[in-house]
Amino acid sequence: MRLIFSTPQLFLLFILSIAIFFFGNAQMILAETADTVGVSISPTLIEETQLPGSIGQYSISINNETQVEQTYTISAKSVRGMDSSGNPIFSEYGVNGFEIADWIDFNSSQVSVPAGQKEAVNFTVSVPADAAAGSHIGSVFVTAQPPEIEGSGLAVGYSVGNILHLIVDGESTTTASVIRFSTDKYIYGSAPVNFSLQLENTGTILIRPQGVLEIRDMLGRRVEALATNKERVGILPDSLRIFTVGWEKQQVGFGRYTAILTMSYGDLETLSTLSGTTTFWILPPRVILPALIGWGVTLSLLLILLKMCGRKRMSLRTFSLQRATKQRRKKVLRILMSFVLMVFVTVLYFIALLFIFS
Repeated sequence: MRLIFSTPQLFLLFILSIAIFFFGNAQMILAETADTVGVSISPTLIEETQLPGSIGQYSISINNETQVEQTYTISAKSVRGMDSSGNPIFSEYGVNGFEIADWIDFNSSQVSVPAGQKEAVNFTVSVPADAAAGSHIGSVFVTAQPPEIEGSGLAVGYSVGNILHLIVDGESTTTASVIRFSTDKYIYGSAPVNFSLQLENTGTILIRPQGVLEIRDMLGRRVEALATNKERVGILPDSLRIFTVGWEKQQVGFGRYTAILTMSYGDLETLSTLSGTTTFWILPPRVILPALIGWGVTLSLLLILLKMCGRKRMSLRTFSLQRATKQRRKKVLRILMSFVLMVFVTVLYFIALLFIFS
């Protein structure tokens, strides 16, 4: 029996065959690689202080979260800096004054961990006698090698790492500065208001600045206090870091606002502060549009009234040369007084809006 398919039917059969092939292979790949994912290490942060010339003993725990035994490779890298978003920049060879990867010695470069089990890895950190005082940052990496897969399939290697923050005791500096403190706009119609804060660590010790961002209205009243860097995110020496803070208040007033930043960093003995100030305006459309309409109507009526008074006075006077000269002077004075009056009315109008909607 001969089957005849129309063009739409052939198209549907083609799509169906592609879908069966794709999803069938995807299920096979997922089934064969599901066992190759899952490892964690603890602790995620090691933060210690050592003397120059000393040797420190440390340990990490590798947790195999897969269903098969895994062999992991242990390595270390130095952190030579940090980008503005806070991501560490690793160096293969370290950086003068901050190299730490060469100080680390593992008992073994590889370790096998049974499925679902943990294994401890010990290592030492030998600080040179002439090591620079201050923070030295590195990372211990645990890398899983992909197992061989028979037949069709896909497997990839992966790494996880922690942060090793070693403070070499000695004469160090703890200094920082505010590079920029601003909002993303100068005039807002409503919340949220987004603040951007860029800090630079100019010292030799990792810092974790924390503080308060205070918002005040035109009358000097505090309307909000926002915490900054609640997570205590660190800034490496000779690095910049950008923090963002959002003011999410639903109902905001009308007028000019001032944001005052105050942050502190360092220990109790060397506690230092950072500060900054920025201003912005909030002009809600529900307030500013009626205000502009009312202001325009008021000024228009004032101008019409002044013009009518001027015409009435002109009709009652003769047009001699001397009187025309005096009239021109009075006209200039009248225009000047009208301008001053309009400015005065405008100021009073917006002051009234401030008291009503602030």
